[in-house]
Amino acid sequence: MRNVVTGAMVAAVLVMTVGCAEKAAPTVEPPVDKAVLAKVGLQYYWDARVELDPGESVKKLWRLDENLYCLTTRHRLVALDARRGIYKWSVTVCEPYKPVFPPTHADNVAIPDRPAGIKGMMDPSSVEVEPFDAVMVNTVDSMVVIDRSTGDVKRRIPFTFNANTGGASDGELFFVGSTRGWYYAIRLFEAVELWWKGTDSMITAPPVAYQDRVYVASEDGRFYVASIPDKKVAWKRTTDGPIVAAFHVDQRGCFVGSEDGRLYAFDLGGGRLWHPFICQVPLRIPPQVAQNTIFQYAAGENFYAINLSNGKQRWTRPTGRQVLTLIDGQVYLLDADNVLLIVDEVLGTITDSLPMTGFDLFVPNTTTPAIYTGTRDGRVFCIMPTEAGYLTPEKLRESPTNISRAP
Repeated sequence: MRNVVTGAMVAAVLVMTVGCAEKAAPTVEPPVDKAVLAKVGLQYYWDARVELDPGESVKKLWRLDENLYCLTTRHRLVALDARRGIYKWSVTVCEPYKPVFPPTHADNVAIPDRPAGIKGMMDPSSVEVEPFDAVMVNTVDSMVVIDRSTGDVKRRIPFTFNANTGGASDGELFFVGSTRGWYYAIRLFEAVELWWKGTDSMITAPPVAYQDRVYVASEDGRFYVASIPDKKVAWKRTTDGPIVAAFHVDQRGCFVGSEDGRLYAFDLGGGRLWHPFICQVPLRIPPQVAQNTIFQYAAGENFYAINLSNGKQRWTRPTGRQVLTLIDGQVYLLDADNVLLIVDEVLGTITDSLPMTGFDLFVPNTTTPAIYTGTRDGRVFCIMPTEAGYLTPEKLRESPTNISRAP
């Protein structure tokens, strides 16, 4: 049975509370010494090891809400509790030779275990369902819907088209872009393609479902916003280059990078928040949007910190690559040499640094005061400030409902 083993204290607690007959596993050996982390006020909050088969390795890490997901080279999706590092479940998504796109979350999904028949389609209330919080992940020709608490596979839905992006969901529909430039709305209850709309080129950036709209970007250079209830395009905006990178949408607006070298900011009605921020190279890396700052890596040119409220540059760092966390006004920025730079968010001055040598995988993060990182051989770590305290047996015993979001 595949599993995840955690550090000595965690394993000991699991033995005590679950009654497991196995011996407690030794603490996972970290790539960076604990004393090195302590010098900059950080600590390993938890560590875990994903159990792998011979020849299998971890190739992707994602954190979504309460879960940390590991995707292996055999396309097993392994879920860990992001707060505690405890193994939750493992599901094989598809065959190893197919690409797997990033997962997406939806809450309170109400679908039966099997697609509804004609009676259920005519009268959905006649079908008994128990709502659950879902994680959905797709490959080029199908998708899987999983209860993200238990790992139960609720639905596998084949596509009639070739998907070219990951998906998004409002809990009733799953939206995904295709190689031919169409975006599809798949109704989960009946597992059918409910509607679809076209663009003038291939869709590479994953769509976003927010409130009652779906947001789509195309390599035709346009940004489309469609109303989910009436299926009509509410508004669209044009850039001077293909849009290939994932974009960000929240209550503050839409932040979209284009290969014309500009980062665009629109409000939810399509108005311009500020003049596009201009870089000198095509933008093919998603922006990272924090509470007050947007971070944009322009590959081959520079890493920018941009004031979210007015679109003005705060600072640049040529070697910067991705933000791993923000804590108390400090940006924890990974550079090109796998050195973690601790940078003042407003001024851009470096206050400290430490090497992250030995880590292979990092989770880009601007919303949670924790760094999630790992190695391809299955070691996974959560790094937090020393002020966060220790992962105690009491915290390990907490009900998942009490920690529905990561720290």
